[in-house]
Amino acid sequence: MYAEDHIAREEELLKAAESKACAWKRAEIHRQIERESKRHSVVHGESFRDYRVRRFARHIFADVDAFLSEQDKTGTFPIKYFCACPSETRWRFCAEALRDERVSRKMKAHIVAWMMNLPEMNAPGRIQDVRRVLDEDDSRILFLFPSRLARIEYCRRRMLDWRSVAVMSGGEANPAAYTSCLWWEERYGVTKEEETELNRDDGPRFALVMSLSGHHICKTLLLGLIHNGRWGILRFLYQTFEECWKILPAERILSLLCTNGEIATEGNGLQRVVNRGCYDFAEYVITRRPNAIANARDAFGCSLLWQTFYRSQTSHRTGKIYPKIEKMLVDHGCDPFEMTILGVSWAEVARAQYEDHISEHDRDIDAMYITGSGDWFSEIVRDDRMGKDV
Repeated sequence: MYAEDHIAREEELLKAAESKACAWKRAEIHRQIERESKRHSVVHGESFRDYRVRRFARHIFADVDAFLSEQDKTGTFPIKYFCACPSETRWRFCAEALRDERVSRKMKAHIVAWMMNLPEMNAPGRIQDVRRVLDEDDSRILFLFPSRLARIEYCRRRMLDWRSVAVMSGGEANPAAYTSCLWWEERYGVTKEEETELNRDDGPRFALVMSLSGHHICKTLLLGLIHNGRWGILRFLYQTFEECWKILPAERILSLLCTNGEIATEGNGLQRVVNRGCYDFAEYVITRRPNAIANARDAFGCSLLWQTFYRSQTSHRTGKIYPKIEKMLVDHGCDPFEMTILGVSWAEVARAQYEDHISEHDRDIDAMYITGSGDWFSEIVRDDRMGKDV
C-alpha cells in the first residue's frame, strides 16, 4: 500500500513538472515568435524605406529638370538620394548636370565633391556602368573625369594624352607602368653601395657609387626615387645632370606629387634627415622654372592645385602634410578660384567637401586648418568670389 501511494505521488510530481516545463517552453516559443516577428517587421520596414529612397533617388536624378524642380523645394543638395541612386542613372546625371548652365555653381561643386569621393564612382571593379554610359556618348568624359573610374576608362580607350592622365589615376590606368614602379630596384639592379646611399638620401655619394657601378640615369631610377621619397638625391641629380630634365620633366614629378597619395613626401625610413623632403625639390624646380607650378595643366585643363583632389583616390593614407602642399601651390601661382571646364573652381569644391563632412576624413582638414582669422583656407572660402552663380 505504501509503495502504491509513493508511486502515485511521484507520478503527480512528474506530471506537475512536465506541465510546468511545457508552460515554460510555450512561453519561450511565444517570446521567440514575437522577437522574430519584430525582426521581420524591422527588416521589412527598412527594406520598404530603402526601396522608397532608391525610387525617389531615381526620380530626382532622372534628368536635370527633375533635379532643378527638387532644388526649388529644398535648396540643398540631396546627399542621401545621390548615394542611393542607381549607378548608371547617377553617371548620366553627373555628365548632364555639369554641362548644363541652369545648374548653379554651388550645386555643381557638391556634385563634383561626391563624384570624387563616392566609392561606387572611384573603387576599382565597378567600371562597367561608366563604360556603358560613355559608349552612349564618349564626350561625357569631359565632365566625368573627376571620378577615378572615368579617368581609368579614359586611359583604357587611349584618348588624347592618356599617359599623363594615367599618372593621376593609379595602377589600374596603366598596369605595366605601375608594376615597373613597384619593382624598380630589381629592374635597375641596385648595388649594396647604392642601397646604403639611398637609405641616407645622400645625393653626391649616391651619384659617385652609381658611376662606379656603371649605372646611368634613366626613367626607372628617377621614378623609383620619387616613389620612395628620396628627394635629396633627386634634387642633386637635377642640379647636376641636365639630361634628367629631358628624361623625366620636372612638371611630371610635380603632378605625381600632387595626385599620388602613395608617394613618400618626407622620405620615410631614412637613416638621417638631410632635407625637407619634397619642399626642397619643389623650391629648386621653381628657381629653375619660375612658372612651372602656375602654368602646369593636365589633359582636362586643370591646375596642379585641382589635381590634389585625386590623392585620396589613389591611397587610403591621409595626413596634415597635404594642406601644406596645397598652401605651397597657392603661394607659387595656382589660383584657387580658377574656373575649370566643369564650371566650378578648386575653392568651391573644397568648401563643398567640408560642408558635406567629406574633407574632415579624406583630406584631414581639422579645426586648426579650417578656422582662425589668419588661416589661408578660411580666407579663401570666405572670399566674395565664393558661391556666386553664373
